[in-house]
Amino acid sequence: MKYVLTQQTKDFIKAVCADEARAESIITQAETIFNAEQDDCTFDIGEMKVGISRNWATIFLSRYVSCKYVKEDWELTDDEINSIDQEEKLAA
Repeated sequence: MKYVLTQQTKDFIKAVCADEARAESIITQAETIFNAEQDDCTFDIGEMKVGISRNWATIFLSRYVSCKYVKEDWELTDDEINSIDQEEKLAA
């Protein structure tokens, strides 16, 4: 199984980022982070310098809210797993 950002989350990221390239980069990185079993991630999306001080705009994403869990094609279904057990029992 793997985590994929929902369309709503992707649209949100694109809406708050200044350019498309940064938004796509965040989308790719966030999915990688969530599939590495991390629960959340933060990205800087803007910065404002005032003299020697700075303000940052960040985006915080939670895997629980931002993703859906998708079954990958190569994974076995419960029926396939049970049929393997049956084949082993018949072979014994």
